[in-house]
Amino acid sequence: MSDQAPPNEKTKRCPKCAEHVQIAAKTCKHCGADLRNWPSRHPILATFAALFLITMFVNLVSGEKSSSDTTAPQETSGQSAGQTAAQAEADKSRAEQAQLLKDIEVVSASIGSDIIGTSELRVKLRNKTDKTIDAVDIEAYFFNNYDEPVGEWGLRKAEAYGGTIQRETIRPGATYDAVFNLAVYQGVTKVKNVKVTRAHFTDGTEASIE
Repeated sequence: MSDQAPPNEKTKRCPKCAEHVQIAAKTCKHCGADLRNWPSRHPILATFAALFLITMFVNLVSGEKSSSDTTAPQETSGQSAGQTAAQAEADKSRAEQAQLLKDIEVVSASIGSDIIGTSELRVKLRNKTDKTIDAVDIEAYFFNNYDEPVGEWGLRKAEAYGGTIQRETIRPGATYDAVFNLAVYQGVTKVKNVKVTRAHFTDGTEASIE
C-alpha cells in the first residue's frame, strides 16, 4: 500500500487494495479491482431481481384485494339470510294474528236503546278459535237514517268508534252479547263496518291489526 495523503471528498479507498482512487473511478488504477456497485456489475441479474420483486409486490396487493372482495359478499349474504328469516317470522306472526281475529266472528250488530232511551250498540260475537278470550276491542262506524255519518256529540263526520270488552271471558265455540253505551253519539240509528281489531287470550296470546 502506497503512502498517500488521506482521501478527500473527491477520493475513496479501493475495497481490495485500500489505495486512494477517484470517486468516479470504475476500476482501481492500482490493483484493477472493479469498483462499480453490484447492479452495475451484474445488469442482467439485477433486472431479473427487480422484476421478481415487482411481481411479488403486485401479487401480494392483488391477493389482499381479492380476499377483501370475497369476504364482503359473504357477509352481505349472511346478513341477507338473517333479514329474510326475520321477515319470514314476522310475516308468519302477522298471518297467525290475522287468522285469530278472523275467527272471532261478528255475528250481528245493531243500534238499540236502554230503558231511559240512551242509544246502545249491541254486538254478538262468536269465538271460533281454540282459545279462551278475555279481552276484545271492536271498531264500528255510525250513521243516521239519511246514511249520514255520525260522530261524537252528533257531529256529521265519519269517525271510528272503539269499544272494549274485558270483564268477561268467551270460551271456544261460545257466543257473547256485548252492549256499549252511546250516550255521546246523538242521532245514531245504524251501524256499519263492525270488526274486531284486537284480542287477548287467557294463555297470554295477543292479536291485533297493525
